[in-house]
Amino acid sequence: MTIDEERLVDLATRYLTRQTWFNRVADDAGEAISCTAIESLSDAEPGLFRMVFSLGELRLQLFVGTRRSIGVGGALRNQDASLLGAVEIDGDSRLAYDALADDECCRVLLGLATSGAEAGLRVRRVASLVSHASLVFDDRLFMKCYRVLEEGERPEAALLFGLDAIGFNAMVAPVARWSEDGVDLALIREYLPSALEGRLLALTSLRDLLAYVNETEDEAGFHAVA
Repeated sequence: MTIDEERLVDLATRYLTRQTWFNRVADDAGEAISCTAIESLSDAEPGLFRMVFSLGELRLQLFVGTRRSIGVGGALRNQDASLLGAVEIDGDSRLAYDALADDECCRVLLGLATSGAEAGLRVRRVASLVSHASLVFDDRLFMKCYRVLEEGERPEAALLFGLDAIGFNAMVAPVARWSEDGVDLALIREYLPSALEGRLLALTSLRDLLAYVNETEDEAGFHAVA
């Protein structure tokens, strides 16, 4: 599969600069962005590519899907914000888009990340941070696709798999980690539907604290007036 790489890089760069998470990273980096690698992950329809960008000392990852225009609307549920634009593949026009908005692309990524050991039917996207995008498969598996790549293994992956290796299982079970040249690209672990993600738990605790502070101040003001 041969893609117009120059066009793809231009589209992807424009797409990234529209993303809130990217702008937070770019503001800190203060550097221009450049593409350092494009890897084809699937020759089937939809097409799937992994792109790596350099932003100062940071390395960023973006998964891009491609489809014929007739199939894009349904695959993306008409989420136009996920579109990158038109690009040529083997001389034919395709629409490129953020692959994580396409359930089929997400299922392909799960298979790649687990070396074919895991598959999923239903895909759900959950609130994510700057460093990664989060996917839930069948309310059974939780997958982090890292946007910001770190040199060496990520501490969370090392901790999860390290504790699991010594038999400590009082935690969500690690399933797989997808790495390349010693750099973690994605992490898959058990998903517990009844559990709160750490970020949501922190936000809930913060809201509870602020509510308590406001309530205490209101009561203090009332007593003072009284």
